[in-house]
Amino acid sequence: MKFPARDRVIYDPNPLAQVMCLISFPRILAIDNALPVSFQAALMAQFPFLETEAAEGGSTERADDKPLRSMIYEFHSADRVVSIALGSDFLGVRTKDYERWESFREYISLAIKTLIDNYGPKLFTRVALNYVNLIDRDELKLTDADWKDLIKPALLGALADPDVPEDAVESYHSVIELPIDGDANVRITAGLVGDDDGDGPSFLIDNLFYTEKAVDADELQSLGNLNRFNAESGRVFQWCIQSKLHLALNPRSVD
Repeated sequence: MKFPARDRVIYDPNPLAQVMCLISFPRILAIDNALPVSFQAALMAQFPFLETEAAEGGSTERADDKPLRSMIYEFHSADRVVSIALGSDFLGVRTKDYERWESFREYISLAIKTLIDNYGPKLFTRVALNYVNLIDRDELKLTDADWKDLIKPALLGALADPDVPEDAVESYHSVIELPIDGDANVRITAGLVGDDDGDGPSFLIDNLFYTEKAVDADELQSLGNLNRFNAESGRVFQWCIQSKLHLALNPRSVD
C-alpha cells in the first residue's frame, strides 16, 4: 500500500512514548559464551550503565552437559533515556525521548558498527523500526473531543459507531498489517490504554515497520532500510489521525 504523501513535521507536544530499532541475526554463541567486554568498552563513553537479564528460554546444552545461558545486556546512557540491547540473536536500540531521526540514527549506526566489529555477523534476518505513540486528550486539552474526532475510523472499530457510547467501551484494540514498498510491511496496533492517574484512557498508535528479507550484515544497507521506514513513518501516522489532532499537536516543518 502506498500511503499519501505528507510534509515532514515535528510535533510539540511529541506523542511518541518511545522509538525502537530491532535487528535480528542467526544466533552467535560467542555472545553467550563470554562477557561482551570489548562491546561494552566501545560504548562506554556514551552508555556507561549496564543491566543484564536472562533471555526467555535462553539455555541450551553444551558438549560438557553444562547449560549455556543466554543473556541480554542492556547498555544505558547516563540519563537512561537511550539504551542499546545485545542478545545472542538480536541488537536493539531504544529512546524514550525521540526528537529527530538523524539523532536517533547515530545511535543505531554506533550499535551496528560495534556489533559487526566485535562479532562479525554474516546476515541480518529482520530489520525493524517501531514508533509507539500515545494520545492523551487531557494533555492536549481535548477532553471534550471524542476519539472519532481525533483518530481515523479505520483504527477505531466500535468507537467510530455513533450508536456506541464511548464510555461503554471497556477495552479495544486492533491490528492492521499492510505491505509497503515491496519486501517490507507495517503493522499498526491501535487501541485504548489504561491511565494510572485515573484521567481516562489514552489511545495507542503503535507503528511497526519491518522487513524479514535476509541481507548481508552491512551497516549502510541496514541504515538504508531504516531510512525508508522513517520516511514512511510520518505518512502512516498522519494517515491514522484526523486533522483536529494533527493541529492540536502543533506541527512544524522540519528544516
